[in-house]
Amino acid sequence: MPARRQRGRAPRRRPGAGERTGRVPGLLAALDAETDLAARSAILGTLAAIGSEEAVAGLADCMRSEDAGLRNAAIDVLRGLPAQVAPVLAHLIVDPDRDVRVLAVGILEALRHPQVEEWLLHLIEADSDMNVCGAALDVLADIATPVAAGPVERLLARFEDEPYIWFAGRFVLSRIAQG
Repeated sequence: MPARRQRGRAPRRRPGAGERTGRVPGLLAALDAETDLAARSAILGTLAAIGSEEAVAGLADCMRSEDAGLRNAAIDVLRGLPAQVAPVLAHLIVDPDRDVRVLAVGILEALRHPQVEEWLLHLIEADSDMNVCGAALDVLADIATPVAAGPVERLLARFEDEPYIWFAGRFVLSRIAQG
């Protein structure tokens, strides 16, 4: 038997993609101001469900926040949106802010995207910051292919006096040699 609608109530309907996308600026503004963790979590979940370019860009902007909780929550959401975050990450790994670059490498660690190794190799070839390169080596230790050997060797030559880079780079090279 078909269900009858109660008189005076409109049927519930889910907003279309355009309507959800139109809410992104308001959600991002609310996220920036929200201090209640449950409300913040709900906003983040909604932005993740929308998953638009605008939502991802706004979440990426949270990586600059002084609020570590917001930064980490945004990173967790971005890690769950591999297809949508890929275009943004290409820019984040060359961001002028070293901390943003290190955080972007952390997202790459969880991202199962075919370009991760390529992005990391570009990063270690171009970046002059030891912390950024060290974070990249940490990720490369798990995913590096023989293509990475040359860039890692060049990185070792650039940072020959940095013990961590030397250790992490040699570890990546040994993992590559082991196959």
